[in-house]
Amino acid sequence: MLTAWNEGDLFAAYGGVFGLQMVCFLAAALMTRRLDVVGFRNTVKTRFADVMEIAFD
Repeated sequence: MLTAWNEGDLFAAYGGVFGLQMVCFLAAALMTRRLDVVGFRNTVKTRFADVMEIAFD
């Protein structure tokens, strides 16, 4: 598909895929800075405790 966009230039096609991967990697790296790991762990612990309580009742 990319070779059709680049008129059969395979090097440009691979370069385009590599560029897209780099953009996606940088976006993911920036998004991970916004994650609240402590809050997520507290939420999971609470839910897990609720599930275990229901399971043993």
